[in-house]
Amino acid sequence: MKRYVVLVAGYDYENSGVDFTSLANRRKNYLLKQNPTWVNDSDMEFIRLDTKSGKIERNNSNNRDNWVLESTTFIPISRSTHYRQKHFIQQDTQVLSITDCYRFIANLGASDPGTLKEFSIIGHGWFDGPILVNSFQREDYRIDGAHFLERDPWDKDGRAKDFFANNLDVTTWTNFRNAFAPDGYCWVWGCLFPRAYYNVLYSVTRSCAYRSKTLGTHTNSDSFVITVSSSFASEHYATDSIFFQLPPMKEHLPELLET
Repeated sequence: MKRYVVLVAGYDYENSGVDFTSLANRRKNYLLKQNPTWVNDSDMEFIRLDTKSGKIERNNSNNRDNWVLESTTFIPISRSTHYRQKHFIQQDTQVLSITDCYRFIANLGASDPGTLKEFSIIGHGWFDGPILVNSFQREDYRIDGAHFLERDPWDKDGRAKDFFANNLDVTTWTNFRNAFAPDGYCWVWGCLFPRAYYNVLYSVTRSCAYRSKTLGTHTNSDSFVITVSSSFASEHYATDSIFFQLPPMKEHLPELLET
C-alpha cells in the first residue's frame, strides 16, 4: 500500500536567507533517518510542493538523494514581478496557493485514501495560518467586507476561514480528510514569535537543567524554572493568557515568576 509525506515549501518573502525548499528536503532526510525501512520501500513516497519554483516533485526509493519533477503547473516567483518590498502584490497569478495544496491533498484522498502520513507546511507563519508568500486579502474579503467569509481568489496564504463550507465543498473536504492515514497528521512549521515565547525558550535552553541532558533525550515530564521580572511579565505575558497564567491583579505580580 502506498504511503505519502507531502511537504509544502513556502517562499522567504523576508529575504532573510531562509531556504524553505532546502528545509523541506532536510525534513525528508530526518524522517528517513528516523524510519530507516522507508529508504528502500518502493511504496513510501515524498512529495514536495515548492512555492518558489512552482514545481511539484517526488522522491522515492529509486534515488532518495534526488527529487524528480512531476509538474510545473505553477509559475516560479519573481521578486521584481510579484513583490513590492516584502508584500506580495495583489494580483491574479499562477503562483502556488495554499488552496492548491488543499486540492492536492483532496485528490490524494480520492485516489489513495488513508495513505498520507504527514502533511507539513514549512514557511513563515502568523497566528491566522501559514504564510506561503505574504499575500493580502482585498477589502471585500476582509472582516468588514461584503465577502468576508469567502477566500479572496488572489490570496495565496492560509486563513482561519479556509475550511468554512463556502470555501471547501463537502466532496473536497471529505477527500481531504480521507487522505490521511489513521496515524497521519498535519504540521505547520513557521514562527509567530512574540517576545514572551522567545524569552521562555531562550531561558529554558540556557538553564542548567536543560544543559545537563544530551540534546534529544529530554522528555515531556522534564521541568525547568525560569525567572522574569514583573515588568516583563506585565508587558509581554498578555500575549497568551492561557499559557502565561498571571494573577488577576497587577499589584500582586511577584518579582519572580515560575513557568
